[in-house]
Amino acid sequence: MSNLKVWHNNQLVNEFQLPSNSSAWLMGDGAFETIRTYQGKPFALEQHLRRLENSLSHLLIKTPEASEISIGVDSVIAANPHFENGRLRITVFSDGQWLITHQPYEINFAPAKLMRYPDTKFSSYSIATTKSTSYAENFRGLRLAQSNGYDDCLFINERGEVVESAVANILWLKDGFWYTPRASSGALPGVTRALLIEHFGVRESTLQESYLSEVESLALVSSLREIQAVERFESILYPFSNSLTELQSSFNTWVRDKLEA
Repeated sequence: MSNLKVWHNNQLVNEFQLPSNSSAWLMGDGAFETIRTYQGKPFALEQHLRRLENSLSHLLIKTPEASEISIGVDSVIAANPHFENGRLRITVFSDGQWLITHQPYEINFAPAKLMRYPDTKFSSYSIATTKSTSYAENFRGLRLAQSNGYDDCLFINERGEVVESAVANILWLKDGFWYTPRASSGALPGVTRALLIEHFGVRESTLQESYLSEVESLALVSSLREIQAVERFESILYPFSNSLTELQSSFNTWVRDKLEA
């Protein structure tokens, strides 16, 4: 975050340093939201703040006042360059500290290659559906995938259902319809996932790992990447999909129209 201003506990600072004795920081005890900005405009901020509040409530952590967060968001965006594409992150720790950062985001247009995460993602894990700063397993999955020549991994739950990737929700195309795993699988309730369900006809369903070879197309979904094609899952290849291209284009246009409204 060199040369970028940070919002920390209701003030704009040039440098930020968490205290070395902060258990919240040392133990990863908090929640966060990552929001895409377009020309300095954050998209779906209200939905992200609602999910942040839900995560903090579940973790029994006090949420900063919404008005304070709004001031912080506006201030940190105004104080930093207006990147064409930005990554706005709001982090709240259990010791009462919170911060907002805004950095440039580089879009990766290349289709992703996925592997299976070797361990089970239990759907009943109490914080499975919260955006907790305890992200060790997710980053372990990413490092494991990248060390084996992949970009990301797929988590599978105890029932053999596809849940999500280490950093994104999942979409799949079958018989002309787009689907995403149910929340009961243990999947994070992603903001982009919810918008695709509400406005683009994406349906919730169950995808068994054994059926990954039968879907017509696979994609990763998150606030930063929007919708990213998946090229293959291990030895299973997914061909170019006109339906996916249309969904990507329609969603991106819809987002930009919303920001201009």
